[in-house]
Amino acid sequence: MLVVTLTNCPPALRGDLSKWLQEINTGVYVGKGSARVRDELWKRIVEFSGSGQATMVFKTDNEQGMDFRIHNTTWEPIDFDGLKLMLRPCPARLAKKQKQIPLHKGFSIAAKNHMAHKMAGRCHSDAYQIRTTPHTYVVIDIETTGLSTKDHEIIEIAALHVIDGIIASEFQALIKPKYHIPP
Repeated sequence: MLVVTLTNCPPALRGDLSKWLQEINTGVYVGKGSARVRDELWKRIVEFSGSGQATMVFKTDNEQGMDFRIHNTTWEPIDFDGLKLMLRPCPARLAKKQKQIPLHKGFSIAAKNHMAHKMAGRCHSDAYQIRTTPHTYVVIDIETTGLSTKDHEIIEIAALHVIDGIIASEFQALIKPKYHIPP
């Protein structure tokens, strides 16, 4: 049994994998194959995945009966006393790894997305207007004897009706509680 998951990989690679494996969900492939076929598929995945992430889990003869391969991901497969586990990303270990990885010139993905939204806003300026408060609204304030809805009661209700930033009318009502009000 062989399971492959792909994230942010080119569509051509996904189409190529669907020749060999069954795609059961977007980016998730399942199938069977010999060790030689598995190794060739992994070479193809690593070669054509670009900056995308890939994980392969496959059947093998160990205590767990499975093994992992990863590409471009911060999770790491480790051998823990004969058990294969996936090690969670640690910020200190990632920082040490990033010092070893050379930086690429150009804009980050976040910066590219920001510029795309900014350019889209020029065409559709009404979609990116700053939201303001409505011209007319009501502010409500409720005072209680405590925070529990089961054990405490409402003792006062107040409201302000605001039109164009000016208080147009006010409302206030004290409510007589059934029980003693704590200080």
